[in-house]
Amino acid sequence: YGTGKEKIKFTYRSHTGGSHNYYMPYRGLIPDIERRIQRADSELADEWISRFLNTTTCQECQGSRLKPESVAVTVNEKSIVDITKMSINEAIDFMDSVPPKLTETQNLIAGDLIKEIKGRLGFLKNVGLDYLSLDRTMPTLSGGEAQRIRLASQIGSGLVGVLYILDEPTIGLHHRDNVRLLNALTKLKDIGNTVIIVEHDEDTMRSADLIVDFGPGPGIRGGEIVAVGSPYEVSQNENSLTGKYLSGKLKIPIPEKRRPTGDKWLEIIGARHNNLKNINVRIPIGTFTCITGVSGSGKSSLINDILHQALARDLMRAYAKPGEHDRIEGIEYLDKVIDIDQSPIGRTPRSNPATYIKVFDNIRDLFAQLPESQVRGYKVGRFSFNVKGGRCEACQGNGLKEIEMHFLPNVWVKCEVCEGSRYNDETLLVKYKGKSIADVLDMDVQEAIEHFKNVPKIAKALKTLHDVGLDYIKLGQPAPTLSGGEAQRVKLAKELCKKSTGKTLYILDEPTTGMHFADTQKLLDVLNRLVDAGNTVIVIEHNMEVIKMADYVIDMGPEGGENGGYIVATGTPEEIAEVENSYTGQVLKDVLNNHKEGLVPSLSKKASPAHPLTNLSVRGAREHNLKNIDVDIPLNKMTVLTGVSGSGKSSLALDTIYAEGQRRYVESLSSYARQFLGQMPKPHVDYISGLAPAIAIEQKPASISPRSTVGTVTEIYDYMRVLFARIGIPHCHKCGREISTQTSQQIVDRIMSYPEGTRAYIIAPVKLKKGEEYETIFKLALKNGYARGWVDGHIIDLMEHEEIDRRRRHDVGIIYDRIVIDPENRSRIAEAVESSLSADYSDHRVMVEFLPDTDESSDEQKTFIRIFSEEFACVECGISFNEITPQSFSFNNPDGMCPRCKGLGKVFTADPNLIVPDKKRSINIGAVVPMGLLLPNNPITKYIRLDAEHHKIDLNAPFDKLSSEHQNIILYGSDDEIRIGNLSFRFKGVVGSIEWVYEHERYRRECSPFMGDTVCPICHGSRLKPESVAVTINDRSIVDLTLMPINQVYDFFNTVQLTERQIEIGGEVLKEIKGRLQFLIDVGLGYLTLARNATTLSGGEAERIRLASQLGCGLAGVLYVLDEPSIGLHQRDNQRLLKALKNLRDLGNTVMVVEHDRDAILASDYMLDFGPGAGVNGGQILANGTPMEVINSNNSLTAQYLSGKKKIKPSRFRREIGDKWLEIKGARHNNLKNIDVNIPLGIFTCITGVSGSGKSSLI
Repeated sequence: YGTGKEKIKFTYRSHTGGSHNYYMPYRGLIPDIERRIQRADSELADEWISRFLNTTTCQECQGSRLKPESVAVTVNEKSIVDITKMSINEAIDFMDSVPPKLTETQNLIAGDLIKEIKGRLGFLKNVGLDYLSLDRTMPTLSGGEAQRIRLASQIGSGLVGVLYILDEPTIGLHHRDNVRLLNALTKLKDIGNTVIIVEHDEDTMRSADLIVDFGPGPGIRGGEIVAVGSPYEVSQNENSLTGKYLSGKLKIPIPEKRRPTGDKWLEIIGARHNNLKNINVRIPIGTFTCITGVSGSGKSSLINDILHQALARDLMRAYAKPGEHDRIEGIEYLDKVIDIDQSPIGRTPRSNPATYIKVFDNIRDLFAQLPESQVRGYKVGRFSFNVKGGRCEACQGNGLKEIEMHFLPNVWVKCEVCEGSRYNDETLLVKYKGKSIADVLDMDVQEAIEHFKNVPKIAKALKTLHDVGLDYIKLGQPAPTLSGGEAQRVKLAKELCKKSTGKTLYILDEPTTGMHFADTQKLLDVLNRLVDAGNTVIVIEHNMEVIKMADYVIDMGPEGGENGGYIVATGTPEEIAEVENSYTGQVLKDVLNNHKEGLVPSLSKKASPAHPLTNLSVRGAREHNLKNIDVDIPLNKMTVLTGVSGSGKSSLALDTIYAEGQRRYVESLSSYARQFLGQMPKPHVDYISGLAPAIAIEQKPASISPRSTVGTVTEIYDYMRVLFARIGIPHCHKCGREISTQTSQQIVDRIMSYPEGTRAYIIAPVKLKKGEEYETIFKLALKNGYARGWVDGHIIDLMEHEEIDRRRRHDVGIIYDRIVIDPENRSRIAEAVESSLSADYSDHRVMVEFLPDTDESSDEQKTFIRIFSEEFACVECGISFNEITPQSFSFNNPDGMCPRCKGLGKVFTADPNLIVPDKKRSINIGAVVPMGLLLPNNPITKYIRLDAEHHKIDLNAPFDKLSSEHQNIILYGSDDEIRIGNLSFRFKGVVGSIEWVYEHERYRRECSPFMGDTVCPICHGSRLKPESVAVTINDRSIVDLTLMPINQVYDFFNTVQLTERQIEIGGEVLKEIKGRLQFLIDVGLGYLTLARNATTLSGGEAERIRLASQLGCGLAGVLYVLDEPSIGLHQRDNQRLLKALKNLRDLGNTVMVVEHDRDAILASDYMLDFGPGAGVNGGQILANGTPMEVINSNNSLTAQYLSGKKKIKPSRFRREIGDKWLEIKGARHNNLKNIDVNIPLGIFTCITGVSGSGKSSLI
């Protein structure tokens, strides 16, 4: 900590030998490091400083995380911190003890809260997590524990109709806790959910109703369904490897003899990290040791946090922080420690098994030594797909191209240049035994062993992959495609490649995660091989197939959390099986006995019966005016809730059932996801069962944003953006030519496609930089060995030529080679092309002048020129383009929006119709409103009359009688100068003047009446940049399609002609677009265009768009709640709506509709009639049942109207139409077709028509 203010003597010595003294306080090491923490500006510096940092308990709150005032608040003499430190079991007991000690008022307030807390604690206990404390941090949980916490929240939600998918939930779970987990999953199934589990655990498979067995082998040998059926049926299937293990025909044998422990031990003294109780643990050297125990018993704390970290620090000189312990003895028996987990061997497709075990280095060395490589001068790097030279530059050595699909999973497509080989053509010419380097990467291990059997170094490395059971994988198989178990075995193969010292400690934490019985057998074979070489293997495991194979077992427990951290038993598996208080021993005893006696647990021939719920049951609903009602609503049916207005229909459907369904669904999500979603308050209801995730479809505007269109609201336009970005053909927006990027190999292929024998010049075109002269380029070319140039079609000698005038435009290039198209000349052509493209002055272009196969001296000789570019550019116009992405077609993104209107399609400018509203008037008497009357005292009168005199404009003539040229001069001005004495002026026009004045905020109020939205003059209403509109599919731009009616767009995508590659890339997107278009047509919206502004949609159109979206989702098991969907719908459209609702129901959903419409009520499967009155006089269910049952009961007002006993009678007398009319002339707002409408005054007039026909636009 330094010397404080005390100064001490420092001597500074320079590198020349000089020195001088100075005095200053010594800062100390810790203050110096803290200073460096503040100044650290790089990851390297942070990493170095972190070696001296440690996490300690906060001195202020003592680890409670809260302020002292918060900790001082207690319930039943316990603070919230005290409760969170309890285990789940202790917390349950505490919550049970709280209510009796509370006052009546406190119980009223806390009753629901305590019920909710106890329920959630109970769910955690049921999935075997009762040993955890509530303050346990999430990063310290195992994967299995975290998964079971999420499972507990799902069980707590009580939702039905949900599909749950679990990926190996038994990871980290002891067999004792397995039963709890399986009971919880069975409960999820029994209440009406579907549970799909990816699992290898035998108990889970035996408990399943159905097994789908994949195979028959791993990797490329798999991908097929081998068997489907009950566990018994699968066990009897001869083709199923899983079935053979379930039936006992195959099994992992117990070793006949276990290795003795010997006299060498590794001893951990005083282990007290996390929940370890200051224990001493002895591990025999040179054996296969298993660490077992229930979840949370301290296994990982002992082995991973203490042993591995300490040995990594002491043996491997790694920076590590071991958990709390006194010391470790017996380290001298080891020389290194290796942790082998299931993490991927690489994160990118560039990593593969061959590169990971380093055998690919040897293969590349071999190829570099081949005669063909020696002749061509190829080094080892030429055969690497990670560096330039030998790799294909189109895909940069990946062999595949990743196409980002925005909303859908990214698509990997084979590179069209190298056809997936990763290398360019020149590299592939080098072969060993007839196989190129690409062919080698495509070999499986077995094939490669045979191919390289005469190269011992390579064959030996490949043999290790064979030994770990990976002879089926390809050498170049991308690392991300390997399973966790395969990655683990590749790591083991790498270890087998190394020369064994017999003093290595291997640590594996649950290595059988994700492994089948057969894979487990292979893993055990490899581990035993490592131990046979004298090494020590420690495995943390729950899998009894592994534990029974161990030489030595250390069982920890007896429970998890605070009740764990002890050694329960040690010894061989047989010795552990005799320890009665060991949970592991109890299971192990059955396993060993069954194996000894050849017994196999029986399998039921029938699946367990399911009892799914058939009704949505509501009990004690009291929301708003509901009178504590109880009701059962059938699931997977369409139910209509009807009754007089205010009788409580929406209170039950939306405010109770939907609110609770939405609340439960949101609560079932992670806390991270919940922060982005609004959560509805808990309704006043005692209980709801059979509740599915709920979606409400209400009549509300589709959007209030002027940027929203039918295309964006339905997301069809979003998918179209992806489609055009990925398979659209870009064109130059100026000349219309197709543009694309080309690699050097593609350019060579294009050149080689010309007739054999064609002569040509390979030319590097010269593009001068600012201040650069042609002479400079010519001198540089001469220095590099090029003697000829090309100027405006003529060949010149670079040594002797006339000076080129830089001020005039010239086409100039350097001739790199004169060639004849011939397959034998391909390498020469490729070299010339690559040299041209890489020249500083060529701007990544190459020009080829083709000569006909005639005598060069012939006068009739004609040439033609082709320019190729590596860049995305139009070589004719000299315009470069940015990469085409989905954002390029978004009018909400700067990459795609028109710069003038900012993606709105309209601009706010002076509107000629507002400037001259009455065209029958003359300019003199005020036709141009901003000018006013041209009186002598008007300051602009003199200038307007001078301009009119100059252009011979009659100011007394009606404005509409003026010629279009004269009207344009008044509105938009002219370039003519008009003189007044010694001064002159140009008239900008009224439109230009108003827009100029509007830019000054001071006059905006005066100008606003003459401003309006007009079509953007740049994009003409398309909203997009010209470059985006120039991208086409089958000669149609994305704008063309959005302006078509949806019916026509659907026809276009149904008949569109695409190449195989375009289908491979865009097939899924195209399918999604066609599906969504079809659903819009099905609900009667085929007349809309995708470019239609969403704000102009009627309520009925907006609701049907949302209905179409739900139909397009294809979800099942959802509760849909609709509030009067027939509002604003014509009777014709009503039938379409009812058809859509029935389609939703038929998908397997429950549809609940609040409605008064007769057709909707009669079309329902079930109905609830509310009443008898509104408000406080309502809130009761008067009748329920099928529509016919309710009609026949005749107990309600609704039933009387449905049966015809009551009806609304038509008027006997209609008022006569008088002579007073309201006339609307030339109505053309939205879709109105310039119509004239007369409405009689003094009577009751009705405006009717189908949805979207223009009623609201008119009125």
